[in-house]
Amino acid sequence: RRRDVALAGFTALFGDAASDPVDYLDHCWGAEPFAPGGPTAAVPPGSWTTHGRWLRAPVDGIFWAGTETADRWT
Repeated sequence: RRRDVALAGFTALFGDAASDPVDYLDHCWGAEPFAPGGPTAAVPPGSWTTHGRWLRAPVDGIFWAGTETADRWT
């Protein structure tokens, strides 16, 4: 069921090719004893507006992605 829902969303965003992935891996992080929640960074006021663009900038071909680097849908 989760696979079907995920692939339907990807297909809606990226077209029919997304409905036939090369591989699919699903993991329930809530079941992990050492990952019980969704920790996020807690920084002083003004940190994101001052330094946020540097957190999103690629470094030597490495592109960072996550809730702290997103500028949409957060």
